[in-house]
Amino acid sequence: MEQKGLTEAQKQQAVEGNILMAMFYATCEQSEMLENKFKQREKQIFKNWKNLGDKLFQSSGFAPEHKEYLEKCTDVIHEAGEHIRKKTEQVIVEA
Repeated sequence: MEQKGLTEAQKQQAVEGNILMAMFYATCEQSEMLENKFKQREKQIFKNWKNLGDKLFQSSGFAPEHKEYLEKCTDVIHEAGEHIRKKTEQVIVEA
């Protein structure tokens, strides 16, 4: 999302905020992959956390039309997650 008329500091804040939002969104997506792993209480905590995140998205101006932008950001995070996954598997095998 291009933001015009901002100072460099404001642009940097916007970038950092967008990264944080994308990381949260990606974490929610990742937690869904582990749905059968968690017990009922853990599932409820993740559900509450996701609901709070949805409220954060709404209050911070992430409108539905920004979803495509957010998905592009989370794709980058998921790619990094794949790299982390491979490295973690190596560490587990070596242990």
